[in-house]
Amino acid sequence: MKSILVLLAEVSGLLIVFALFLFILNYFNVIKLPNPFYKATKPAANTQNFTPASFKTQAVDAQIQKYKSYAVRFSKPQAQTNPDDFVSDAVFAGYAGQTIQVVTKEGVLNLNFDQTTIFQKLPDNSGRPVTSSSSGTALIMIKYATAQDFFKNVTLGSVIQVLYSKSNLKATQVNYIEASHPVL
Repeated sequence: MKSILVLLAEVSGLLIVFALFLFILNYFNVIKLPNPFYKATKPAANTQNFTPASFKTQAVDAQIQKYKSYAVRFSKPQAQTNPDDFVSDAVFAGYAGQTIQVVTKEGVLNLNFDQTTIFQKLPDNSGRPVTSSSSGTALIMIKYATAQDFFKNVTLGSVIQVLYSKSNLKATQVNYIEASHPVL
């Protein structure tokens, strides 16, 4: 009886060591183990949403089609350090409440924003003469006091750069490039 208990303890110990080995390999991404606490859900087919009726200020459908044609020249949204965060060039297409609508290379996005979202512009310095005191200086982004200031000063069709989280479609930063001409 004693030898059976010893054998059972040895087998249990080896199973525990093997399981620990697998968890270590999983931790260092050598293998991928299924997560027993993860509830599998059907992946969303398309996280982009387009709801024109709810927007207070929005480009008309024909204009949206022009924005889409223009946006094909942009690069695809680029992942950032956090793989859920992306930056993309876009065309400003509309806004309502706490949502901004943009057209990227991948289509139309309705991005939520809040008081932590940064709205800013890169001023157009192309018409200013370069002097010895201004040459070599980096252009500085200028923050808008509120999102409403951004909406008052940036016309629909303007080229912008947007930083956003893909999982919850939340804009974290919206940059207006003043030197770019609106898509008309």
